[in-house]
Amino acid sequence: RALTRAAPIPLIRELRTTRRAFSPAHTRPEGKAMQTDERSTPSAGGSTTALLSGKYEQPRQEFTRPFGEGPSSPTKGVLIQRNTLNQFDSLFKPMISKYRFPLAACGAFSIANSLLLVRILSERKEEEMDEVAIESIVSYLQDLTRVTPEVEKVMKAISKWREAYVEAHASDFKNERERKKYQSDWVANYEISDYLTQTKAESKEGLGEGGTPAHLHFFRYNQWPERGDAKHEEKARMTEEKPFGGESLGDKATVEMEKGASRFIIESFSPSRKLRRPGAWVTLQRDTKTLGKNHVFLLDVNGHFVTSFACRLKRDNDVIPALVVINTTSSSYLSNGAPAAAFDAAFPSS
Repeated sequence: RALTRAAPIPLIRELRTTRRAFSPAHTRPEGKAMQTDERSTPSAGGSTTALLSGKYEQPRQEFTRPFGEGPSSPTKGVLIQRNTLNQFDSLFKPMISKYRFPLAACGAFSIANSLLLVRILSERKEEEMDEVAIESIVSYLQDLTRVTPEVEKVMKAISKWREAYVEAHASDFKNERERKKYQSDWVANYEISDYLTQTKAESKEGLGEGGTPAHLHFFRYNQWPERGDAKHEEKARMTEEKPFGGESLGDKATVEMEKGASRFIIESFSPSRKLRRPGAWVTLQRDTKTLGKNHVFLLDVNGHFVTSFACRLKRDNDVIPALVVINTTSSSYLSNGAPAAAFDAAFPSS
Protein backbone atom coordinates (compact mmCIF):
# COMPACT_ATOMS: atom_id res chain seq x y z
CA ARG A 1 0.00 0.00 0.00
CA ALA A 2 1.03 3.62 -0.26
CA LEU A 3 3.37 5.40 2.13
CA THR A 4 0.34 6.61 4.06
CA ARG A 5 0.49 3.57 6.28
CA ALA A 6 2.63 3.15 9.37
CA ALA A 7 5.40 0.72 8.42
CA PRO A 8 5.48 -2.61 10.32
CA ILE A 9 9.22 -2.46 11.01
CA PRO A 10 11.22 -3.32 14.12
CA LEU A 11 11.32 -0.55 16.71
CA ILE A 12 15.02 0.20 16.40
CA ARG A 13 14.72 0.64 12.64
CA GLU A 14 11.67 2.88 12.97
CA LEU A 15 13.58 5.17 15.30
CA ARG A 16 16.41 5.50 12.79
CA THR A 17 14.34 6.10 9.70
CA THR A 18 11.69 8.53 10.93
CA ARG A 19 11.52 11.30 8.34
CA ARG A 20 12.32 14.84 9.42
CA ALA A 21 10.30 17.31 7.42
CA PHE A 22 11.57 20.42 9.17
CA SER A 23 14.65 22.56 8.83
CA PRO A 24 16.92 23.60 10.51
CA ALA A 25 16.00 20.98 13.14
CA HIS A 26 17.85 18.40 11.04
CA THR A 27 21.10 19.46 12.67
CA ARG A 28 19.99 19.09 16.29
CA PRO A 29 18.29 16.38 18.37
CA GLU A 30 14.58 15.78 17.82
CA GLY A 31 13.28 17.76 20.77
CA LYS A 32 14.92 18.81 24.01
CA ALA A 33 14.85 15.61 26.04
CA MET A 34 13.82 16.45 29.59
CA GLN A 35 14.05 12.73 30.37
CA THR A 36 15.75 10.63 27.76
CA ASP A 37 15.43 7.17 29.25
CA GLU A 38 12.41 4.91 28.76
CA ARG A 39 12.34 3.07 32.06
CA SER A 40 9.42 0.98 33.19
CA THR A 41 7.09 3.11 35.30
CA PRO A 42 4.12 2.10 37.46
CA SER A 43 0.56 3.07 36.59
CA ALA A 44 -2.95 2.17 37.62
CA GLY A 45 -2.67 -0.75 35.25
CA GLY A 46 0.45 -2.15 36.91
CA SER A 47 4.20 -1.99 36.34
CA THR A 48 5.42 -3.42 33.05
CA THR A 49 7.99 -3.01 30.30
CA ALA A 50 5.18 -1.72 28.10
CA LEU A 51 5.21 1.62 29.92
CA LEU A 52 7.38 4.46 28.59
CA SER A 53 8.56 7.65 30.31
CA GLY A 54 10.19 9.76 27.59
CA LYS A 55 9.59 13.52 27.61
CA TYR A 56 10.43 16.00 24.85
CA GLU A 57 9.78 19.72 24.52
CA GLN A 58 10.68 22.50 22.10
CA PRO A 59 9.39 26.03 21.45
CA ARG A 60 7.25 26.32 18.32
CA GLN A 61 9.59 29.06 17.06
CA GLU A 62 12.43 26.55 16.63
CA PHE A 63 10.71 24.93 13.65
CA THR A 64 10.50 26.19 10.10
CA ARG A 65 7.87 24.67 7.81
CA PRO A 66 9.23 23.14 4.56
CA PHE A 67 9.18 25.15 1.31
CA GLY A 68 8.24 28.29 3.24
CA GLU A 69 4.82 26.91 4.14
CA GLY A 70 3.02 28.07 7.25
CA PRO A 71 3.07 31.41 9.07
CA SER A 72 6.24 33.51 8.92
CA SER A 73 5.73 34.46 12.57
CA PRO A 74 3.93 31.60 14.35
CA THR A 75 2.25 32.10 17.69
CA LYS A 76 4.68 31.75 20.56
CA GLY A 77 4.11 28.49 22.33
CA VAL A 78 5.52 25.06 22.98
CA LEU A 79 5.39 21.56 21.52
CA ILE A 80 5.48 18.80 24.13
CA GLN A 81 5.66 15.05 23.60
CA ARG A 82 5.03 12.35 26.14
CA ASN A 83 5.62 8.68 25.38
CA THR A 84 3.11 6.45 27.14
CA LEU A 85 2.98 2.80 26.04
CA ASN A 86 5.37 0.84 23.86
CA GLN A 87 3.28 -0.49 20.97
CA PHE A 88 6.01 -3.07 20.19
CA ASP A 89 5.98 -4.65 23.65
CA SER A 90 5.43 -8.41 23.79
CA LEU A 91 2.36 -7.81 25.95
CA PHE A 92 0.43 -6.78 22.82
CA LYS A 93 1.66 -9.55 20.51
CA PRO A 94 -1.12 -12.09 21.29
CA MET A 95 -3.73 -9.46 20.42
CA ILE A 96 -1.85 -8.50 17.24
CA SER A 97 -1.65 -12.15 16.22
CA LYS A 98 -5.33 -12.77 16.98
CA TYR A 99 -6.47 -10.04 14.60
CA ARG A 100 -3.63 -10.50 12.09
CA PHE A 101 -2.66 -6.90 12.70
CA PRO A 102 0.66 -5.31 11.67
CA LEU A 103 3.37 -5.32 14.33
CA ALA A 104 3.55 -1.54 14.04
CA ALA A 105 0.11 -1.05 15.52
CA CYS A 106 0.26 2.73 15.90
CA GLY A 107 -2.93 3.08 13.87
CA ALA A 108 -4.90 1.24 16.55
CA PHE A 109 -3.11 2.90 19.46
CA SER A 110 -3.54 6.43 18.07
CA ILE A 111 -7.28 5.91 17.54
CA ALA A 112 -7.72 4.47 21.03
CA ASN A 113 -5.73 7.26 22.66
CA SER A 114 -7.63 9.92 20.70
CA LEU A 115 -11.00 8.65 21.90
CA LEU A 116 -9.74 8.34 25.47
CA LEU A 117 -8.46 11.91 25.29
CA VAL A 118 -11.91 13.09 24.23
CA ARG A 119 -13.39 11.48 27.34
CA ILE A 120 -10.75 12.98 29.62
CA LEU A 121 -10.93 16.50 28.20
CA SER A 122 -14.73 16.55 28.03
CA GLU A 123 -14.81 16.15 31.81
CA ARG A 124 -12.62 19.21 32.37
CA LYS A 125 -14.38 22.46 33.20
CA GLU A 126 -11.34 24.64 32.46
CA GLU A 127 -9.47 24.87 29.17
CA GLU A 128 -6.25 25.95 30.90
CA MET A 129 -4.17 23.27 32.58
CA ASP A 130 -0.94 22.98 34.53
CA GLU A 131 1.84 20.39 34.56
CA VAL A 132 -0.03 18.33 37.15
CA ALA A 133 -3.05 18.07 34.85
CA ILE A 134 -0.85 16.92 31.97
CA GLU A 135 0.77 14.31 34.21
CA SER A 136 -2.69 13.07 35.16
CA ILE A 137 -3.64 12.68 31.48
CA VAL A 138 -0.40 10.84 30.73
CA SER A 139 -0.97 8.47 33.66
CA TYR A 140 -4.50 7.78 32.41
CA LEU A 141 -3.08 6.85 28.97
CA GLN A 142 -0.50 4.58 30.62
CA ASP A 143 -3.20 2.56 32.32
CA LEU A 144 -3.26 -0.75 30.46
CA THR A 145 -6.70 -1.63 31.85
CA ARG A 146 -8.12 1.42 30.05
CA VAL A 147 -6.06 1.52 26.87
CA THR A 148 -5.77 -2.15 25.89
CA PRO A 149 -9.54 -2.80 25.50
CA GLU A 150 -9.86 0.29 23.28
CA VAL A 151 -6.93 -0.83 21.14
CA GLU A 152 -8.47 -4.28 20.77
CA LYS A 153 -11.78 -2.77 19.62
CA VAL A 154 -9.95 -0.98 16.82
CA MET A 155 -7.99 -4.07 15.76
CA LYS A 156 -11.14 -6.17 15.72
CA ALA A 157 -13.07 -3.68 13.58
CA ILE A 158 -10.32 -3.16 11.01
CA SER A 159 -9.68 -6.90 10.80
CA LYS A 160 -13.36 -7.53 10.02
CA TRP A 161 -13.40 -4.80 7.36
CA ARG A 162 -10.38 -6.33 5.68
CA GLU A 163 -11.84 -9.82 5.75
CA ALA A 164 -15.00 -8.50 4.12
CA TYR A 165 -13.01 -6.68 1.44
CA VAL A 166 -10.96 -9.75 0.55
CA GLU A 167 -14.12 -11.84 0.29
CA ALA A 168 -15.87 -9.26 -1.90
CA HIS A 169 -12.84 -8.72 -4.16
CA ALA A 170 -11.38 -12.22 -4.37
CA SER A 171 -10.27 -11.73 -7.98
CA ASP A 172 -7.99 -8.84 -6.94
CA PHE A 173 -5.71 -11.24 -5.05
CA LYS A 174 -3.62 -13.75 -6.99
CA ASN A 175 -2.96 -16.16 -4.14
CA GLU A 176 -3.17 -16.76 -0.40
CA ARG A 177 0.11 -14.91 0.16
CA GLU A 178 -1.39 -11.71 -1.26
CA ARG A 179 -4.52 -12.15 0.82
CA LYS A 180 -2.50 -12.59 4.02
CA LYS A 181 -0.34 -9.59 3.19
CA TYR A 182 -3.41 -7.43 2.70
CA GLN A 183 -4.92 -8.64 5.98
CA SER A 184 -1.81 -7.68 7.96
CA ASP A 185 -0.91 -4.55 6.01
CA TRP A 186 -0.29 -1.18 7.62
CA VAL A 187 -3.24 0.84 8.83
CA ALA A 188 -4.30 3.39 6.22
CA ASN A 189 -5.64 6.90 6.64
CA TYR A 190 -9.04 5.90 5.27
CA GLU A 191 -9.35 3.13 7.87
CA ILE A 192 -8.67 5.62 10.66
CA SER A 193 -11.22 7.92 9.06
CA ASP A 194 -13.83 5.16 8.86
CA TYR A 195 -13.37 4.16 12.49
CA LEU A 196 -13.64 7.72 13.77
CA THR A 197 -16.65 8.35 11.55
CA GLN A 198 -18.60 5.40 12.91
CA THR A 199 -17.47 5.55 16.53
CA LYS A 200 -19.83 6.34 19.37
CA ALA A 201 -17.99 8.00 22.22
CA GLU A 202 -19.14 7.06 25.70
CA SER A 203 -19.15 10.62 27.03
CA LYS A 204 -22.17 12.71 26.07
CA GLU A 205 -20.32 16.00 26.56
CA GLY A 206 -18.76 17.80 23.64
CA LEU A 207 -20.30 15.46 21.10
CA GLY A 208 -21.62 16.32 17.70
CA GLU A 209 -24.39 14.77 15.68
CA GLY A 210 -24.61 11.00 16.02
CA GLY A 211 -22.33 10.88 19.07
CA THR A 212 -19.12 11.70 17.20
CA PRO A 213 -16.74 13.85 19.28
CA ALA A 214 -17.09 17.46 18.16
CA HIS A 215 -13.51 18.45 19.00
CA LEU A 216 -11.81 15.37 17.54
CA HIS A 217 -10.00 15.78 14.22
CA PHE A 218 -7.67 13.80 11.97
CA PHE A 219 -4.76 16.03 10.94
CA ARG A 220 -3.53 14.31 7.78
CA TYR A 221 -0.93 14.79 5.13
CA ASN A 222 -2.42 15.22 1.68
CA GLN A 223 -1.78 11.78 0.11
CA TRP A 224 -2.51 12.72 -3.48
CA PRO A 225 1.22 12.96 -4.36
CA GLU A 226 1.54 9.25 -3.37
CA ARG A 227 -1.31 7.99 -5.58
CA GLY A 228 1.16 6.12 -7.77
CA ASP A 229 1.87 3.64 -4.98
CA ALA A 230 -1.72 3.10 -3.84
CA LYS A 231 -3.58 -0.18 -4.41
CA HIS A 232 -6.99 -1.71 -3.79
CA GLU A 233 -9.57 0.44 -1.98
CA GLU A 234 -6.92 2.91 -0.83
CA LYS A 235 -6.39 3.96 -4.43
CA ALA A 236 -10.10 4.56 -4.92
CA ARG A 237 -10.54 6.40 -1.63
CA MET A 238 -7.56 8.66 -2.27
CA THR A 239 -9.37 10.50 -5.06
CA GLU A 240 -11.23 12.64 -2.49
CA GLU A 241 -7.89 14.32 -1.76
CA LYS A 242 -7.29 15.40 -5.36
CA PRO A 243 -9.00 18.81 -4.86
CA PHE A 244 -6.30 19.68 -2.32
CA GLY A 245 -3.60 19.59 -4.99
CA GLY A 246 -0.27 17.79 -5.13
CA GLU A 247 0.11 17.04 -8.82
CA SER A 248 3.80 16.09 -8.55
CA LEU A 249 4.41 12.52 -7.43
CA GLY A 250 6.62 11.93 -4.41
CA ASP A 251 6.76 11.69 -0.64
CA LYS A 252 3.82 13.58 0.81
CA ALA A 253 5.99 15.25 3.46
CA THR A 254 8.76 16.51 1.19
CA VAL A 255 7.45 16.77 -2.38
CA GLU A 256 7.22 20.35 -3.61
CA MET A 257 3.58 21.35 -3.91
CA GLU A 258 2.25 23.62 -6.64
CA LYS A 259 0.84 27.04 -5.80
CA GLY A 260 -2.57 26.71 -4.19
CA ALA A 261 -2.04 23.12 -3.06
CA SER A 262 -2.36 22.12 0.60
CA ARG A 263 0.16 19.78 2.18
CA PHE A 264 -2.14 19.10 5.11
CA ILE A 265 -5.83 18.27 5.43
CA ILE A 266 -7.91 18.49 8.59
CA GLU A 267 -10.70 15.94 8.71
CA SER A 268 -13.53 16.60 11.14
CA PHE A 269 -16.47 14.33 11.96
CA SER A 270 -19.14 16.60 13.38
CA PRO A 271 -21.82 17.47 12.46
CA SER A 272 -20.76 15.35 9.47
CA ARG A 273 -17.50 14.13 7.99
CA LYS A 274 -15.66 16.88 6.15
CA LEU A 275 -12.15 17.42 4.76
CA ARG A 276 -10.85 20.97 4.94
CA ARG A 277 -7.68 22.93 4.28
CA PRO A 278 -6.16 24.16 7.57
CA GLY A 279 -7.07 27.78 6.72
CA ALA A 280 -10.71 26.87 6.13
CA TRP A 281 -10.75 24.88 9.38
CA VAL A 282 -9.42 27.89 11.33
CA THR A 283 -12.09 30.11 9.78
CA LEU A 284 -14.79 27.65 10.83
CA GLN A 285 -13.50 27.52 14.40
CA ARG A 286 -13.52 31.31 14.57
CA ASP A 287 -17.06 31.44 13.21
CA THR A 288 -18.31 28.84 15.68
CA LYS A 289 -16.30 30.30 18.57
CA THR A 290 -14.47 27.02 19.17
CA LEU A 291 -10.97 28.29 18.41
CA GLY A 292 -8.79 27.76 21.47
CA LYS A 293 -10.79 24.78 22.73
CA ASN A 294 -8.99 21.62 23.83
CA HIS A 295 -9.10 20.11 20.35
CA VAL A 296 -7.80 16.55 19.92
CA PHE A 297 -5.78 15.94 16.75
CA LEU A 298 -4.90 12.44 15.62
CA LEU A 299 -1.70 13.16 13.67
CA ASP A 300 -0.32 11.50 10.56
CA VAL A 301 3.44 12.00 11.00
CA ASN A 302 4.38 10.18 7.78
CA GLY A 303 5.24 6.59 8.63
CA HIS A 304 3.65 6.69 12.07
CA PHE A 305 0.49 7.87 13.83
CA VAL A 306 0.25 9.69 17.17
CA THR A 307 -2.43 11.69 18.92
CA SER A 308 -2.28 15.13 20.50
CA PHE A 309 -4.33 17.81 22.19
CA ALA A 310 -4.18 21.58 22.25
CA CYS A 311 -4.25 23.41 25.56
CA ARG A 312 -3.27 26.62 27.29
CA LEU A 313 -0.53 25.66 29.71
CA LYS A 314 -0.13 27.47 33.03
CA ARG A 315 3.59 27.79 33.68
CA ASP A 316 5.77 30.28 35.59
CA ASN A 317 2.95 32.73 36.28
CA ASP A 318 2.04 32.75 32.61
CA VAL A 319 -0.34 30.92 30.27
CA ILE A 320 1.16 29.70 26.99
CA PRO A 321 -0.32 27.85 23.98
CA ALA A 322 0.78 24.21 23.84
CA LEU A 323 0.27 21.12 21.73
CA VAL A 324 0.85 17.93 23.72
CA VAL A 325 1.72 14.89 21.58
CA ILE A 326 1.02 11.39 22.90
CA ASN A 327 3.29 8.79 21.31
CA THR A 328 3.64 5.00 21.56
CA THR A 329 7.31 4.49 20.63
CA SER A 330 10.59 5.68 22.16
CA SER A 331 11.23 8.28 19.47
CA SER A 332 10.35 11.97 19.22
CA TYR A 333 8.23 13.24 16.33
CA LEU A 334 8.15 16.93 17.24
CA SER A 335 10.28 17.91 14.23
CA ASN A 336 8.24 15.85 11.78
CA GLY A 337 6.09 18.67 10.45
CA ALA A 338 2.57 17.73 11.41
CA PRO A 339 2.83 18.65 15.13
CA ALA A 340 3.87 22.25 14.39
CA ALA A 341 1.27 22.51 11.61
CA ALA A 342 -1.42 21.32 14.03
CA PHE A 343 -0.21 23.85 16.59
CA ASP A 344 -0.49 26.59 13.97
CA ALA A 345 -4.10 25.58 13.30
CA ALA A 346 -5.03 25.41 16.97
CA PHE A 347 -3.30 28.73 17.73
CA PRO A 348 -3.22 30.76 14.50
CA SER A 349 -1.10 33.89 14.40
CA SER A 350 -2.93 37.15 13.83
